[in-house]
Amino acid sequence: MHPTAEEIFGELIARRGSPPIIGGVVIHSLIGAGGMGAVFMGTHLRLHIPVAAKFMFGQEQDDAARFIDEATLAARVNHPNVVRVYDVNKEDGFLYIVQEYVEGQSAERYFQDSFAGKPVTEDFVLSLGADVARGLAAMHAESFLHLDIKPTNIMVAKRDGGCKILDLGLSRRFTPGSTLSQEQGGVIHQHLGGTPGYASPEQLQQLPVGPASDVYSLGVTMFELLAARRAHVADSWSTAVVQQSVNELPDIRPLRPDISPATAGLVARCTRINPDLRFQSALELLSCIVDATQARMAPPPAVGGAPRAAALGGALSPAAGADGSAFSRPSAPAVFCVDDDQALGAVLARILGEAGCSVQTFTDGMLALKAMQQEAPDVVILDVEMPGMTGLDICRIMRSLERLRHIPVVFLTEETAPAKMSLALHEGATDYLFKSVEPADLVARVRCLARITQAQRELEGLQQQFGQFRKRLAALVGKDSV
Repeated sequence: MHPTAEEIFGELIARRGSPPIIGGVVIHSLIGAGGMGAVFMGTHLRLHIPVAAKFMFGQEQDDAARFIDEATLAARVNHPNVVRVYDVNKEDGFLYIVQEYVEGQSAERYFQDSFAGKPVTEDFVLSLGADVARGLAAMHAESFLHLDIKPTNIMVAKRDGGCKILDLGLSRRFTPGSTLSQEQGGVIHQHLGGTPGYASPEQLQQLPVGPASDVYSLGVTMFELLAARRAHVADSWSTAVVQQSVNELPDIRPLRPDISPATAGLVARCTRINPDLRFQSALELLSCIVDATQARMAPPPAVGGAPRAAALGGALSPAAGADGSAFSRPSAPAVFCVDDDQALGAVLARILGEAGCSVQTFTDGMLALKAMQQEAPDVVILDVEMPGMTGLDICRIMRSLERLRHIPVVFLTEETAPAKMSLALHEGATDYLFKSVEPADLVARVRCLARITQAQRELEGLQQQFGQFRKRLAALVGKDSV
């Protein structure tokens, strides 16, 4: 019989003092417990950061090997949407992992709030799905499947709303382009594990599994958050096999009429019983999520034509640009900075503000896009890698929207890989600067791009004004056109 979390904590105090210190970590309090172990909040004495210390319940050889495999995999998958591991060790009879502490709430908590009458938004679920898909894509690139994606294994960070995948204890290696057979080497479903209700039908039936299995589990999680109810109710493994292998999940829209067809469609495709009908990779799912987000961000089509021009008499008023705001804009360049590093955003705001720019900073890509829709800036500065919606996602969406299509985008990042630079330029970046750039150089680039944007808006305004003049002149001389 495994010890309880409280018993582990008691043993730590008995052997290591109060508060217990092990592996250079001061253990403070219990965060939670799962099937394999208990997780405690601690402070790393050398790094001076909060950490989570996960202690294994038992010392059986197979379980210990899986526990170490979890740490090894998490350390290999260096991705912002997968919890980071700092160390794994065995000391004084304790086997433990020291990993990143994420302050926030699990997706399960958001589900419980939704179930209690506080529904989560479609934007939140799409953002969560995109984050988890990115993390899964990083795991799959390392030839591992997670095999236990569910709300309790997804943490939503309090600082920026980004999501991280937790608990890689059931992860298994597979060969890219193929599937993982659960019968190789005598592996059976009890060893492969999974959670009824979230594990894919093929995982439950001990059939070969691949990336589409993780896609299914993420789709079920998204369905539950939107629907505010469990997708499957099974009290045993055998019951889950029957339910999830026979009954497709219902359309989400009767449960949430406000959900867009694109989101409803991608959730339905994720959760198909036949794995061949699902997205075949996390990257394919991510692309569809970005498309669904893009569709939600697009402004509604205009109803009717432009209003007729007023009488020609009187002086011509200052023309509005194509976005309706060109000449009413103040002369100070309007700059939006989008970076999850709040301290860096403050520095950029100070540098550009002292140079005469009007600066707004954002740590969330979705909020930044919504603000752009309301007031199109002259220049947008983006970080490449951000939790949630990345800078590349933001740039891609901007280039698809008429109102934002021509706004210059500058990537300011620490990423120096040529492939990443090429990808950014491919997605529509105007310029690419490193975070070591001199402030004077940054200001000069921003001012130059802002002048181009303002000149383009002025030209659009003049064209619109000239068109109105022609219409009024045609009305006065009684001709359809002049």
